[in-house]
Amino acid sequence: LNCIGINNLRGRCQLIVTCDTGSTNLEEIIYAKNLGIDIIITDHHTLPVERPPVTAIINPRYLPVDHPLFHLSGVAVAYKLVEALYQKLPHDQRPLEELLDLVAIGLIADLVQLRGDCRYLAQVGIDRLQQDLKQPAAARRRPGVGRLLELCQKSGDRPTDISFGLGPRINAVSRIQGDASFCVELLTSRNGSRVNQLAQETELANARRKSLQKDVAQQVAQKLKQLDLSTTGVIVLE
Repeated sequence: LNCIGINNLRGRCQLIVTCDTGSTNLEEIIYAKNLGIDIIITDHHTLPVERPPVTAIINPRYLPVDHPLFHLSGVAVAYKLVEALYQKLPHDQRPLEELLDLVAIGLIADLVQLRGDCRYLAQVGIDRLQQDLKQPAAARRRPGVGRLLELCQKSGDRPTDISFGLGPRINAVSRIQGDASFCVELLTSRNGSRVNQLAQETELANARRKSLQKDVAQQVAQKLKQLDLSTTGVIVLE
């Protein structure tokens, strides 16, 4: 959460639902409240010392450590909220289970422990992903995911294909381009030519990320050569 973004919603929005963030953004929550905007937080990060003044805060860290939901990642917490809404509210939407492939990608890429419900959601989601990949490219629900897997030469049938294939590429786009909407379109669009273009750009962003990472590592190594490590207790580099 940030005050600039909240201010952009002034007068246009009565409710903000966060995903994977917000538990400790007390200043921003109060700012939104003063503008008449309610907030529902869905998150899995560090809990605030005191409950913030929000409409609801949904965070599995409030559960016992041995609870099957304790290790849910941000995407899985958001999914559980939507699942509860589906149970409570009348709807005429596509089956919620169709989102489980995206839930699995988010769970595994976020490197949470695959225990309890996390393991179950990841397994079911990978099965969904495999069902989609068996379809001809033109009939797939997630053609962008299939194209990304082809570019990184992964089959998508195991968690490591996501953690070492899809995850770094999805992360690279937002880090290099500073825009997360790019990946939303890549993951959800059914326009084959468009997602092919986006997948190619994602591959380029990941190559750029690798290059930058390599450059930084070389700079660090060069700086370390200039230090007397026998007399240096703590090393701080920019």
